[in-house]
Amino acid sequence: MNNIFRYFAYLMGTLFIFLGVSVMILIKTNVFQNNGLNILYGILLSAYGFYRIIITRIKAKYYE
Repeated sequence: MNNIFRYFAYLMGTLFIFLGVSVMILIKTNVFQNNGLNILYGILLSAYGFYRIIITRIKAKYYE
């Protein structure tokens, strides 16, 4: 059961990374009037995804 949650955590981390990349590159909305805010928000989402993956790996190594 613990492996299911670990895989879910990896999946969510990669989802945040891809969401951040898509916000930076693909999504051009009127919510962010400035293009710099799109890039900033995309970087923050991607960084959070990398953070989640790193924390998941650290916890997996700790509990082995």
